[in-house]
Order: sequence, then C-alpha cells, then structure tokens
Amino acid sequence: MKSRLAIFDFDDTLFSGQSHGYFISYLEEREPFYKMLLLKLRKRIILFLYGDQNKKCKELLLWPFRGLSQEQFEDICGNFYESVVKKRLNIIVVNEIINKKKEGYLIAVVSGGFDVYLRFFQNEYEIDHVISTKLSFYKCNFLAKIEGEECLGFKKVESLNYLFNSSQVDYNNSVVYTDHISDLPLLNLVGRKIVVYDKEQPLWISADMELLKI
Repeated sequence: MKSRLAIFDFDDTLFSGQSHGYFISYLEEREPFYKMLLLKLRKRIILFLYGDQNKKCKELLLWPFRGLSQEQFEDICGNFYESVVKKRLNIIVVNEIINKKKEGYLIAVVSGGFDVYLRFFQNEYEIDHVISTKLSFYKCNFLAKIEGEECLGFKKVESLNYLFNSSQVDYNNSVVYTDHISDLPLLNLVGRKIVVYDKEQPLWISADMELLKI
C-alpha cells in the first residue's frame, strides 16, 4: 500500500521568519560585544553585495565560526532551538503536523533551513523525514560550507524523489504546506496544495490551491 505524505516547508511556514538568518544572528550574538559589532557590520556589507538568499552569502556569514567542533555546534544548536525556534513556531501549522500524523500520513519537512538545528525539531515532533540544507564538517570541525546544493525550489522535489520510489508514495492523496512561490515544483507534485500566509493573501495562487492563515 502506498504511503500518503504531508510535506511541510519550514521557513515562514512552520517557523515565523527565515531560520538561517536567525541562526547566524544567534551565532554572532554569542561573541564578545566588540566582536559582535564587527560581525554585524561585516554582515551588512555581505548582504549588500550578495543578497540574503545566496549560497555564497550564507557561507561568508558562517565563515567566522569555522573550526567550531561538532560537539560545540550541537550545544549551540540545541540552545538556539530552545531559545529562538520554539518561540517562533507557527502553532496553527504545527497542529497540522499533529493532525496529519493521527490521520496516518508520513510527515516530511523539506526546507532550505540548516540540518544542524532542524534535527531538534524533528526529534521533538517525531517527524519521519527531514530534508534540508546540510552544513559541512571535517574531522568533527565546522567548515563554514554548505554541502552540495541548498534545498530550495526544484531541489526539494529531486531530494524527495531520491528518498522515495514513486511506487511507494500516493502523491495524488498527499499534501504540501508552504508559503512561497519557489515551492511550486513541490506543490505541483501533490493532489492537495495548501498555501500558508500571514497578512495578505498571495497573488500567485491558483484555483486548485487552499489557503491557511496563520
């Protein structure tokens, strides 16, 4: 019997905001005051030059933290999850995860957010699968590099297809929750498409999409 998937984007869907940006700010704010100010200034210059949705930009922003051990990173990410992520979760969408689990769906979070903190969300809510942007380590030290491509756009569909054989999933009876037009490849994969929004209804939705206000 084929499985039904409930697929959730994370940033601006389950989480209010762009989680990678909050994570980088959290790393900066752990530093001594003078260094934090220099990092904030450095970030403004990098964002001006590259924009915030660019792989190179993210790697440059992570560069000052290269060399942190995997154990240190684990502690930092745990604290980040407890102090930032949990406070910014959209409970309406989190409840959709809980409901879909009760209905027998497999739950997949497919996100451009970083794997290092999303695993804490996975553990707390017993998510079946998390597909995300992976940060690189070598000999248990952080490289300040993104491993491969970011998990964005059509890459999300490629990653799902790599994880699941088409004979395993009933996509016609599966559902996607997302906030952004960049996830159209993901939305077009399933029979039920739910667009999450906050203030104004998105202009890009089509007649076969449902709306969920948070």
